Amino acid sequence: MPPLRIRVGETFILPRDGVVTVVERYIGEVSGSPEEMMLLDLRMPGRGIVEGIPEMVAVRTGRPLMSRSAARQVLAIISNRMEPLLDTPAKIRTRRAKKVLAERDPITMAKYLREFIVRGEGRTRVPVRPSIDETVMRRNLARALCEELEEVLKAPDEQEYLEGQPCERALMGMVRRMNPAPQKEPVKQYRTIFNGYSNLQIAAEFRALAKEVKRARTVEHPEKRKDITARHIALMHVLDSRIRS
Repeated sequence: MPPLRIRVGETFILPRDGVVTVVERYIGEVSGSPEEMMLLDLRMPGRGIVEGIPEMVAVRTGRPLMSRSAARQVLAIISNRMEPLLDTPAKIRTRRAKKVLAERDPITMAKYLREFIVRGEGRTRVPVRPSIDETVMRRNLARALCEELEEVLKAPDEQEYLEGQPCERALMGMVRRMNPAPQKEPVKQYRTIFNGYSNLQIAAEFRALAKEVKRARTVEHPEKRKDITARHIALMHVLDSRIRS
């Protein structure tokens, strides 16, 4: 990541405050300090202009906005329903997500947001109704990412990533929109087929699906993605039943 540049009009990220913009830069005194230092007046979300922030603090804790390529990576992570979820206890998952939110790393935030979205839609091996803490965390992660995405994806062609929707709503629906949910019947048919597979064949099928997901024809055709998702879910059902038996 490039070094943070501090100048009037520059927008960057402060982990505790989110997206901030430099309004003024000047030499002044801070209460309790005998020396003059470079200070900043910053525009912060929901707080207006906050005056007298030491520049050295901003340089030490802040970071530049994510790049356009990182923004596209964030959207790709959120829209990927094929990646399996870890069976982490809810309290541990929420505690880790709070730490990630405080650090404001966009890629890691995207991974946790995707997990909360998928779990909230009941697409896990053991569907569980999300707790209030998880629902709040999902909303806070989406809001934090959107503050930054809206600063980065400003060009008309880049706004198409959000399909004209408010950012938070677009992120919440991205898993469903990018990877259409299959009907129950195809999953049932594939499950019948995969029940006859050996464990080695099951493993080979998982590897084949992982390759197929990355092909251009898969990205471009919703029906192809729907079929792959049906196969993936059927494989998970078969694998789960064998583990539990």
